[in-house]
Amino acid sequence: FRKRREEGKEGGRRRRKKGKREEHQIPESTKHHS
Repeated sequence: FRKRREEGKEGGRRRRKKGKREEHQIPESTKHHS
């Protein structure tokens, strides 16, 4: 369980969070600045 959770977090969750955060930061920054 520990090995599977670490691989999924680093491969699936970490990669998805990075893309989601970058995409969310672009519109959020513009919306906040507007």
